[in-house]
Amino acid sequence: MQNSWNKIIVLILGVLASLVVLEASLRIVGIVYSHRAREDNTVKRETGALVILCLGDSFTQGNGAPKGRGYPAQLAELLQKKYPGKEIKAVINKGISAHNTTMILQRFDEEVNEVNPDVIIILAGGANRWNAYGYGDYLNRNGLANRLNNWLYNIKTFKLARLFLFDFRNKKERLLEDYTFPTEEKMSPAAEEWRRRGNKCHSEGKYDEAILWYEKIVEKYPLALSGYNGLRIMYNKIENKEGERRMFRKLIELDPERLEFYLAYTATLISTSDPGFKEDIQFIQRYAHVNPVVGDILKRLTEMGKYHQEMKAWINHDIEEMIQRAQRRGIKVILQTYPYYDKGNAGEGLSFINEALRETAKKNLVLFIDNEQLFDQMFLKGENRDDYFDSAKVHCNEKGYGMMAKNIYCGVIGQNGLGILPAVDPAEKSKCFEL
Repeated sequence: MQNSWNKIIVLILGVLASLVVLEASLRIVGIVYSHRAREDNTVKRETGALVILCLGDSFTQGNGAPKGRGYPAQLAELLQKKYPGKEIKAVINKGISAHNTTMILQRFDEEVNEVNPDVIIILAGGANRWNAYGYGDYLNRNGLANRLNNWLYNIKTFKLARLFLFDFRNKKERLLEDYTFPTEEKMSPAAEEWRRRGNKCHSEGKYDEAILWYEKIVEKYPLALSGYNGLRIMYNKIENKEGERRMFRKLIELDPERLEFYLAYTATLISTSDPGFKEDIQFIQRYAHVNPVVGDILKRLTEMGKYHQEMKAWINHDIEEMIQRAQRRGIKVILQTYPYYDKGNAGEGLSFINEALRETAKKNLVLFIDNEQLFDQMFLKGENRDDYFDSAKVHCNEKGYGMMAKNIYCGVIGQNGLGILPAVDPAEKSKCFEL
């Protein structure tokens, strides 16, 4: 009996020793790989060159202005004009429309490793109002299961085991792919031509004609997602909410795994003041089991008051994590607020987000550009709001993004160049806002 126990103890000790060796080996390999990956992916630049990385959502991407005329491009032009002797290597625009703070945080390290910036400019949180991706994870971050999972993920062998398990599940799911995930129906060359004509009519503003082409597609090919999506967009253009609702529901029925359909549905249509709100909720509840994010969307819609209270803390948490990661690497951070057209529904939502951004900037002592306040001051002096926003009165137009670029530039000048620009002439500070 004693020999049996001795063998068991030796076996356990052997397994533990093997795990320790494996853990140490994985950590060494990880350090070497990370160092090489960082060297391979970073932007190579000459000494003295300046690289600025812009992270955010549609306001960073430049929605509402011609392509390439968002605030990052106009900031680069302004810096090159004012400092011709300073090599501006790049002002890199990594804004992605509809991305909330969690989605930006998830790709933060990858973007920073790739770009190797001196400065990161952040404008985020607007999409959190309707994009609930990551909301559930944020709420559960202090739960016992989540804390245990975070602790385990510090162990490389655990991560390796999870990776093998994930790969096994993936292969198993791919065997059932034809049954689990509907694929778009293959269309004839004639139907592809209908889609091309519909897209052309859309770009030319001939929405009623575009609808006729897309209707031909769904009539002939009832599983073609592109036809329903085309109709959805056209119904939105002509403000046919009921038609748009029907198309969103059809898209979700055909492909319930496609998360962006739920996000666009809730962003475009669902409102507590809308007569169809109850039906929208009932429809989405049918798919709550499909993806945890769908459940988060429902929480956000059915517990609006609680969601608003927690949203500021969620935004603060994610952006503070970005700031701390940047500062650990010696990267300067600039945080902004959103400009908005008026104090209506959209404005109230953005103003609420701006409060969270102000709190985060103050707590973390980073350069803060209050676009909301600066735009309001400009309008009080008699400037026309319509000159700075797109026709939908949601995003800035080219001139509005130019104003945002100017605000950032003046903020940097006000901080004596923030350590990234040459010594600033005092006269430049006084005349900055007269540019």
